[in-house]
Amino acid sequence: MSIVENALALAREAHKNQRRKWGSQDPYIVHPERCVKKAASIGCNEVVQAAMALHDVIEDIAIETNTVKEWEDRIREQCGEEVLALCWELTNISDTPEWKAANPNPRRTEKWAVNLAHIRVISDVAKRCKMIDRLDNVNSMDGAPHRMKQKYIPESKELLAACAYVDEVLAKELEDAIRSLEKSC
Repeated sequence: MSIVENALALAREAHKNQRRKWGSQDPYIVHPERCVKKAASIGCNEVVQAAMALHDVIEDIAIETNTVKEWEDRIREQCGEEVLALCWELTNISDTPEWKAANPNPRRTEKWAVNLAHIRVISDVAKRCKMIDRLDNVNSMDGAPHRMKQKYIPESKELLAACAYVDEVLAKELEDAIRSLEKSC
């Protein structure tokens, strides 16, 4: 099996009991699967595709269930150190155990500020991944509450501003998706 197939198998296992928060409430795995397809369609290599499959595993599964070491080992063994490193780079700082311990009960704006500061300094590869992730999230917000959309739109614009230079075509696609989401509000 390729590292992408290994990553998808791990992601399916990790997200097996999760559902999307809004809209169709599809099984959560549809999100990383779409991110992998998008990464492949724009010519990203297998490391990036594998990281897109696993991009939410550390923050949504491993940290939440206190199984970080176990998931790190599994990702490293089945996909390699480079994929694991990219997964950590994609993990929101506000979701790390250290940040959570130092910042109990943060407001969304505080979390976003620290995450955006991190996004501004991550690698160009990780910025491209962040745009792929955000594009899929923006495109799947049909059933999201109006209030959630209103919070997500300015955050998405800030993410776009921090990442757009790495891929103009992807940036334009994300910009158009944000505009479409704005019109739906």
